Parts: sequence; structure tokens; C-alpha cells
Amino acid sequence: MAASELHFLLVPLVAQGHIIPMVDLARLLAALGPRVTVVTTPVNAARNRATVDGARRAGLAVELVELPFPARQLGLPEGLENLDQLLDNVSSTMYLAFFKAIWKMAEPLQELVLHCPSAYFLLAVHNLSTHGVYDRVGDDEMEPFEVPDFPGRGLLVRGWAPQVTILSHPAVGGFLTHCGWNATLEAISHGVPALTWPCFADQFCSERLLVDVLRIGVRSGVKVPAKNVPGVQVRSGDVQEAIAQLMDGGAEGMARRSRAKEVAAEARAAMGEGGSSNSDLVDMIRYVSELSRKGRHERDGSSMTLPFAAAELRSNDGEKIEAGAALSLQS
Repeated sequence: MAASELHFLLVPLVAQGHIIPMVDLARLLAALGPRVTVVTTPVNAARNRATVDGARRAGLAVELVELPFPARQLGLPEGLENLDQLLDNVSSTMYLAFFKAIWKMAEPLQELVLHCPSAYFLLAVHNLSTHGVYDRVGDDEMEPFEVPDFPGRGLLVRGWAPQVTILSHPAVGGFLTHCGWNATLEAISHGVPALTWPCFADQFCSERLLVDVLRIGVRSGVKVPAKNVPGVQVRSGDVQEAIAQLMDGGAEGMARRSRAKEVAAEARAAMGEGGSSNSDLVDMIRYVSELSRKGRHERDGSSMTLPFAAAELRSNDGEKIEAGAALSLQS
């Protein structure tokens, strides 16, 4: 089966940290031939429309399909469709309603998800349940705060800052990161040393990668998730020392910056033609093509359509997306 006959259906969580890499994956897949559809809500589609339109102008078969977000049904403000929009509405009640809306929106996708669930997702849920993580999650409300004496100069971006654009600027000598996986990859690929400040979950593992393995990061001093320890872990003196170390112009700082540039070159080579990451993507498409070819031989010719109303999930060309014709990837 030719790659151009494949159709990948990507369903990211409605959080910008999930949507951005999923759209990037869509572009990478489409560059190798398959058609790719990203399913999200109207607000999130509008946020990422420019990127997808740019890919389409470049000749890539990438499109966005919108599903309505049931905000009003669950008492949420109209247009609140992304996790980062909850920063101004941080009550536990609001969070609970938001995730109920996500599950409600997912109901019509259930048959498609069960048709080809993400193995990574299933493994993650299994591990979370096995280790009792769900039982330890609290419902404490988070209180917003203002930074005292915040300087009146510089650039303040409200909303989702264009981090890739910022990191690619030659004036950037380092940046503070909570070590989310997207930010970790962006630091690596742009050759920018990082001041690490992990908060929870796998961010501490990403910190070890940046500091201990790749040697392009400096620790702020956070030892454990803030929720697990009372008081302040990192004081002003610690921050001052970490920044001085990160921006050091001596031998240690020069070695760190040189190492960051080397790692960035290796990352770009991995995604280039013949690189390890690029080869893995090509192999995955080849494998999916073989699975699809075998599946077509085994089916009796009948097709299973998705359980949506006819107008709810169609391509931009008006073609109904069928479960048997797509591979779903969930974040």
C-alpha cells in the first residue's frame, strides 16, 4: 500500500503542550506521503490554523477537523476549551467541570479510539493505577499571585508565547524551564543552555537528562515536587547563583554552551534524511502500510463508519472519515 493512501487521525488532549507536538507530528507524517487529520475543538483549531494552513500551502495533506466542546452544558464559560485558559479560573470546581467536558466530548470518539488505541496511553494509565497515583492526587485550589516589583521593561506575552521563535534568536543565552518534554526538546534542538526548575511528574527526569546526561543545564535547586514539601525550596540566593552559573563566561560556561551547540547539531541530523528519528518515522509508515494492506485482505469489503452525525466529523473536502481508514494517535 502506498504511503499516499494512508490516513492518520490524530486526537490530542486539549492542552497546548499536547496540541503543538501533535500538529508537528502531522506535518512530519504528511511530508512522507500520508494524509493526516488533527481533531480538536473550534478554539484550539483557530489557534493552530495558521500552522496547518502553512503546511497545506507547502503541499502537505494536513487538515483540522473540529468537534464542539460542551462548555456551556457543564457551566463553563463559552470559548474556554484549553487547559491554559484555566489559569484565570483556578477553582477545583472549574477544573472538574473542564475534564467532565473533555470526557463528554470524547464519547462520540469512543468507537474510533477502541478501534486502534494508543499502546503508550494504555501503559501510562496502567502504571498510574498500579502505583496509586490517582488516589494521591488532591483537589487543593491553586491561588494566583503577582510577582512583586516586576520590572517595567522587556516583552510580556499574554497567552502562549512563541517559544521556538524566542529560542532561535541569537541573543538568547539561556532560559528558565520547568522541564516539560516539549521545552526540553526545544532547548536541545536550538542549542540553548537551560536553567531547570521542575515542578512535578517526569519533569525531574527531564532535568536529569539536561543536567547530568547532556550537560547543557544548570539546576535551580528544586529537589522534590513542591506539593510534597512545605516551605520554600529555592531562595533568592539560589536563583542568583544558578543564573550566574548558567551565564558564566568562563571555561565551564563556554564548555556548556559549546556542548549545547553540538547536541543541537546531532538533534537536527537525527531528523534529517537518513537520520535515526527520520528513519524511525519512515519505518513506522511502512509498518502501518503493511498492516493496512493485510487488514484490507482480511475484511469482507464492508466499511465501519464512525458513530457521529453526518456533519460532525468530515474532512475539508466533505469526505466522511471512516474508522477502518484511519490510525488514531492520542496524547
